[in-house]
Order: sequence, then structure tokens, then C-alpha cells
Amino acid sequence: MFGRKPGNRRKKRQKHILDVKVHSDYQTHERVQKVFVFLTVIIVLGLVSFGVYCVGKFTTRKFFHENPRFAITRVEVETDGHLSHDQIIGLAGLRTGQSVFAVDLQQVKRDLELDPLIERAEVGRELPNRIHITVNERVPLAQICVQPFGTERKSRLTPIVFFVDKYGVVMQSYALKSPKPLPALIGIRLADLRVGKPIQAPQVFAALQLIKEMELSRVGVRFDMDRIDMSRTDMLTIYTRNGETVSFNPKNISKGLRRLGLILADAERNRLALNTVDLTVEQNVPVTFRPLDDGKARNL
Repeated sequence: MFGRKPGNRRKKRQKHILDVKVHSDYQTHERVQKVFVFLTVIIVLGLVSFGVYCVGKFTTRKFFHENPRFAITRVEVETDGHLSHDQIIGLAGLRTGQSVFAVDLQQVKRDLELDPLIERAEVGRELPNRIHITVNERVPLAQICVQPFGTERKSRLTPIVFFVDKYGVVMQSYALKSPKPLPALIGIRLADLRVGKPIQAPQVFAALQLIKEMELSRVGVRFDMDRIDMSRTDMLTIYTRNGETVSFNPKNISKGLRRLGLILADAERNRLALNTVDLTVEQNVPVTFRPLDDGKARNL
């Protein structure tokens, strides 16, 4: 009897719904406005950045890449080996007239070191107009003589010759400045060789170790190595230009050299020349000698 009229309650509910709708519309408008402002800022920043990039690129090209002051007039090359000045410049892909700033130094370094003859290269700019290249070439330690495919059973007329450095990397052969020929490694298949790649054969690394240790030892002064036969996996056989034959165990090269030194010292005391020795045998090493003034050998 004293309650509120139904009409008033409906009006209040409608007013509340209207207030909620207005508030929701206002929040939606605010969100849209914030998104619009954010996108506008992003677009403006992007345009400014692009403009700065274009101006910077134009300035770099105008004042550096196209400036004749920075055009290459000379490429200086330092090398310690076989390759000529022009060959190295050709491998580097450089030419006079191009901008020193247009040269990718790391790319030139990689291009040079792809050549099998080059072990290490350094490339630098010398402003305003020079490029300097330093090249360290691979030093051949031995030569590899192999027969072409299909000629293994024929007479050995034209063997293919490669060079190999201390790391076992294969190189094309070339005319050496030193008059002393390199020792030859024989017993390798042509299929196992890849120019510019190391040989993946334990026998080859053992033979290279033998050559290096021989060069550093007193025994090495005594021997003039002609070739090393690697046809057997358990033996490396040296043939010298003086006619000696020495067989090593590839797993005990240092020990074999020490034993060889003792044998040579004993031979000198007895005025004998070494003929053959098999150092793969642990005890009672088979050795033959010959008199210094006679080519006939005798066993000990």
C-alpha cells in the first residue's frame, strides 16, 4: 500500500541501462583513439627512420663510394710462396677504380683462403685509396705420385703428381724454387685425393709425421729420402737416394728414429754403411750393412 510505483522502477532501470551503454561507448571510443594514436606514431617513426636511412645511404654513396678520393689506386700484396701478385689480386676479385669502402674485407679473405695453395690471408684498408693483402701459402712437405684410373697394371709412364702440406691438405703440383726434390708418397689411390681437402688416411698422417721428425732430427741429416711406401697399413718403408731401405712402425715413429740413431752410430764406429733395417720388429732387429768402399751388403 505504501510501495513504490512500478513505473518509477522501470524508469530507473532504463536510466541505469542507458548510463552503462554510454559508459561502454565512451570506453570503446577511448580505446579506438589510443590505437589510432599508437598507429600514427608508429607510421611517423617508420617514415622518419626510412627518411634517415635514405639520406644516410645517399650521403654514404655520394661522399664515400662515389668519391674519387677513395677509389682504389693500388693493391699491395705480400706473399711468401708461389702465387704471383696478379694471381692473388685475381683471386681476391679486386680492381683499381672501385671504392675502398665497397670492398667486403671478410669476403675477400674467404675467397682467397678457398684456394688450395693459400693457408691464411689477411686483408685491410689503407685510407684513402689502398688495399693491403698478406698471404701465407701452404708449404709442400711431400709429393704424392698416383697412377691414373685404369693404368695400375700398365707401365708407369705418366703418374699424376700432387703436393701435400703438413696438415695433409692436397695441392696441385708446381715448379719448386728449391733444387731439392720433395719425398714422394706412394701407395695412395687417386680416388682418395681431393684438391684443397686433407687426406683422410692415417697412413698419410703417419708418413707426414715421419718426414717432419726426420727433418728435426740428426738422423734426418744422414738420409736423403726419395720416397715412402704406404701400401701396407702396418709399415712405412723409406727408400733413400743412396740406396738405403728403412721400415718404420707407423704407430712408433719417434721410438723408431731413436733406434735408427743407435744403429747408425754403431755402423759409423765399424766403418759400415747402412743398407736395410726393419724397425717394425721389437727385438733382434734385422739389419744389413755394406762397407763404405764396397757395394756388397752383409747381415748382422
